[in-house]
Amino acid sequence: MAIMDSISGEMRAELERSARIVRGHSAIRLISHYDADGISAAAIVREALRRLGKELDMTIFHTLSVNEIGITEGIDAECVVMTDMGTSYLQRLSDKGWDIVILDHHRIPADTEIPEREGFAFVNPLSYGIDGSRNACGASMAYLFALALDENNTDLVPLALSGMFGDKQHLGGFQSINKCIVDSAVENGTIERIPNLAYPSGMTFYQAIMSCPEPYLINTTGQADRVTRFVKSCELKMTDSPNSVAQGAIDRFAEELAARMRRNGVTEEIIKETFGDRYYSPRYGLDVSELSSILDGCGRRDAYASALEACDTLDFTFASVKSQEFSEKLIKAIEPAFRNMVTMENIQYFVIREKGLAGGIASAIVRYLGNPEKPVIGITLTEEGRTDLSSRGTMHMIERGLDLSSAMNTVCAEMGGQGGGHVIAAGGTIPPGTEGEFVRRIDSFIGDQFSKNEPVRFIAYSIQ
Repeated sequence: MAIMDSISGEMRAELERSARIVRGHSAIRLISHYDADGISAAAIVREALRRLGKELDMTIFHTLSVNEIGITEGIDAECVVMTDMGTSYLQRLSDKGWDIVILDHHRIPADTEIPEREGFAFVNPLSYGIDGSRNACGASMAYLFALALDENNTDLVPLALSGMFGDKQHLGGFQSINKCIVDSAVENGTIERIPNLAYPSGMTFYQAIMSCPEPYLINTTGQADRVTRFVKSCELKMTDSPNSVAQGAIDRFAEELAARMRRNGVTEEIIKETFGDRYYSPRYGLDVSELSSILDGCGRRDAYASALEACDTLDFTFASVKSQEFSEKLIKAIEPAFRNMVTMENIQYFVIREKGLAGGIASAIVRYLGNPEKPVIGITLTEEGRTDLSSRGTMHMIERGLDLSSAMNTVCAEMGGQGGGHVIAAGGTIPPGTEGEFVRRIDSFIGDQFSKNEPVRFIAYSIQ
């Protein structure tokens, strides 16, 4: 069954309306987010529009706040496509007067009224009862839009999976829209599925533990001598990779890795999520999780052009170098941040000064190092008149009532800033000097969420 035939009629209609809006213009401004999902989504839409002969200009934002909305005042465009952002500013974006298509998956504020006018389209899975934090990312929505433009754009599906992995939507297995996309890609041979892997399939086992921040092995990841000993203890050679050994060797490595994680205190929930199917793209010559890491690393080093050029040429050599520089920096920062972390009644937090690292550090700590009952918040002290925040949780915490999107949105606003995102991962900004009051308030807010124990739920998505 074709993917577009599998989604709800209302969503399909809005995607088709979005496609009609864009077809009516010769030049498009594309605006997206700087992380793996945002760049993957941008690359999908960029290529789909190029195939229609459209002229394109690109803008990449770290976030979409009042400041960025102000920047858009200077954008001279008749038509804008925005991916992986925009939901919090629907009316203000509509008022710009552009024809605009917004393809997002972030939480829709409770008081939001979706503008209804010609030339405005908004496609968010949450509008159709689908969990945007788990079952459809920005790149998923961009891919559906690309199919609405031309059903032959299925070769762009590796980028959709890149976004899914970037937003950690593969954890626990794909569901809903994502599952439709992945299953279709495997069925038509665009993607190859490899079972029971914790790391990208295209790397050697040694390279994976050296350069991947997740799964993180304390006192091992990134340390050549200890990684060498671990690989040899699994009866593997330094040059062995999942593509060069039998499934039995892969399973043996998985058993040893799981045993190490248990000794490190990692919960069974996280261990189960760590292992799963991996997906290789013959066209891109990469495991999609490796593709995701490359795009994310480039984005966080402000090398957006390198990431997008690599997607165009399918030559990821230079982009991989930029990404590897970021990964090495991230891995080196994880344990120092963990050692200096402050634990409160309901949260754990750390403070750093280098931009772009807090989300990755928080993700590694909350899953592999920290207290499994408390979300982790990374606080980045910048020199740009604001303090940046990144928060991460786990599915176990969500089952206990955690909703980081609500917590960050409410508490950041109380501090004179802004925040939002997903129940399991959210970000925000606050004025400098308010960090102490912020952590006290968000610790209390999350404590109230846990005490109510009302996990966020979404309507189940069914295939028509």
